Amino acid sequence: MVFVGNRESITVCEEKVARNTLGDFATDGYYIGSEPVMSDFNENARGFKSRISVEGGNQRETMDSGAELHQFTLKWIITDFKFVKFFLAGLVEAGSDPYTHTFDLETSKNYNFFSLQRKLETGIVHTYKGCAIRKLKVEFQKATGDDEQGYIRVTANVVATSFDKTQALITVPDSATKDIFTFSNFKATIGGVVRNEVISGSIDIDAGTNPEDYFYANSDNDSLIGEVAPVFFKSVGNFVINVKDNSLVDEWNLDGITGTNKFEISRGVNDNIVFNLRDMFNLQPFAPTEYKAITKANVVYDTTITDIVVTDSVENY
Repeated sequence: MVFVGNRESITVCEEKVARNTLGDFATDGYYIGSEPVMSDFNENARGFKSRISVEGGNQRETMDSGAELHQFTLKWIITDFKFVKFFLAGLVEAGSDPYTHTFDLETSKNYNFFSLQRKLETGIVHTYKGCAIRKLKVEFQKATGDDEQGYIRVTANVVATSFDKTQALITVPDSATKDIFTFSNFKATIGGVVRNEVISGSIDIDAGTNPEDYFYANSDNDSLIGEVAPVFFKSVGNFVINVKDNSLVDEWNLDGITGTNKFEISRGVNDNIVFNLRDMFNLQPFAPTEYKAITKANVVYDTTITDIVVTDSVENY
């Protein structure tokens, strides 16, 4: 029987004991979100290298495995915000239902590593350990019909320490039925003004992590990567906005947009995430001419994230 993508499921679990040690899925594991998709696997993950015979020759004699590196893209529809802890380790939690989870980029100097299990079919499970998110994108697009464009999705660029095809699937204590977030849950406030005319967009955060910097000549690591860490965070907001006045160009003409700057995804005061921003610059406010169509600008906001605050009913992430 061939595999079918919509029968897959993906669960994740923080590795609380040590990096590259399987997390306790039976206690702490949960579904990453709705309609998860894994793609963009790096070629030659086992680092095979050609070897020529000691006698010489016109072709390789064999291949030897080298540095093992697993990279892939993980994409899903947002149902909750627990995934942020796998990208930002600087976390302070407070409150009493609702609880607040405040992620600070300045104090996020390492990763909370996680394990991932991908169930392809019954009995076929791929397990990745020592996972970390190098880049994170939250994107959305308005929807006017019955298509799936209106869902808010996350795209994570993941690097993993090791891969296992023998580990059995572990049942997680999590409900597979969850509410999803849609484009109508998003709001952008720029310079204290709510931008109502946003059509689509994304929030992109890059931790500047190059996994190839973390291979070492150390027999304890064998061929596996060492412990990766964030280097330098860069944050950009990309939005398509209908133009109704000259305010976008006015922003571009400023040496930094002052006032309240934030991106929000909210289903109410007790179920939301807020990206609080400072030092924001509009790098691209200009719109191309579109005959017989509304004028739209592909706006680029380069910014610094002060913190990311999640409010929900979960006590501890």
